[in-house]
Amino acid sequence: MTSHLFCPKCGRASEGGLCTQCLIKHFNLIEYPSILELEICPTCEACFAGGRWTKYQDYADAVTPTIMSQLNIHPDANDVRIALKPPLSDGRTSKIHVRVDAVVQGMGVFKEFDVEVRIKKRACDRCCRIARGYYEGIVQVRASGRILTEMERHASEKIAHMVIKQIQDISRNAFISDIKHLKEGMDIYVGAIRAGRQISKAIIDKFGGSFSEASKLVGNRDGKNVYRISFAVRIPKLMPGDIISLKDRAIQITGSRKKVTGMDLRTGARFISDAKSLKGVKLLCHESDAEETILTMVQDDEIQILDPDSYKPMILPKPPFLKAESGDEILVVKTGEGVFVLPEKKG
Repeated sequence: MTSHLFCPKCGRASEGGLCTQCLIKHFNLIEYPSILELEICPTCEACFAGGRWTKYQDYADAVTPTIMSQLNIHPDANDVRIALKPPLSDGRTSKIHVRVDAVVQGMGVFKEFDVEVRIKKRACDRCCRIARGYYEGIVQVRASGRILTEMERHASEKIAHMVIKQIQDISRNAFISDIKHLKEGMDIYVGAIRAGRQISKAIIDKFGGSFSEASKLVGNRDGKNVYRISFAVRIPKLMPGDIISLKDRAIQITGSRKKVTGMDLRTGARFISDAKSLKGVKLLCHESDAEETILTMVQDDEIQILDPDSYKPMILPKPPFLKAESGDEILVVKTGEGVFVLPEKKG
């Protein structure tokens, strides 16, 4: 004889306990608070949602994970789907309509409710660290054997901000807490070691040179040693536009990265060398020292120009790259080893 169990609520046959209909009727699909607080940083507008600070496009995007983290779904519910109607925020509060659909013992159930989200201003961890000057690394930008130029300072600072912008979404400690301009160079203080390393690489990609790392133990956090890293970035002594003297040759530098490239101002021949071979080379001037003068004659292998200072005629060998004609203005540099015509700038 088969024994039957009955639902204590309605008397229907049941496998034990409440029948499916009564279970669904009395099933508490979800528990939720009537009011939620959404914390927003007043400085960067990051939102504290789902247990962490995150930068969202707007408040509506931040509300979704905030509500999701506060909903307590019954463990017997399967195939749970949650739909939120976008909030109409007045900057302080938002009324959100929530619908939760699920499957319980093969039957579909749902629950709809409204919840109020209140906006609360609180400084995020990132902005607090920036405010107190927190840093994990220092990028020390220097030029080898000379003072860093204003152009190199400006470009290095621009590179640093660009790198931070690229990685700050995946590293909240990717920020610049300070930039100090010193007589010999500049120091960039960064909140994350990774940021310092990437900034150093980006500056070297731009100017050439090299960088090294040195760590210093500064304390202990949560049982782990805390280090600060100094990144020593060294930009090469020679830079594009420099004009050097090398074994009776006047070379105008066009590139100074892994290899130093340039042009022989006498012969027009291409020049290439490694930086180590050029240590101690004589720097004559920079192309920015060039002066305009008049090309008065072009004849075979010689040209005549007017001295840009005395306006007296001068005879010079005709450089192979010269395309100007008599009467044209050209650029020349006067050095301790002679006067040299510079090639025309492309574009």
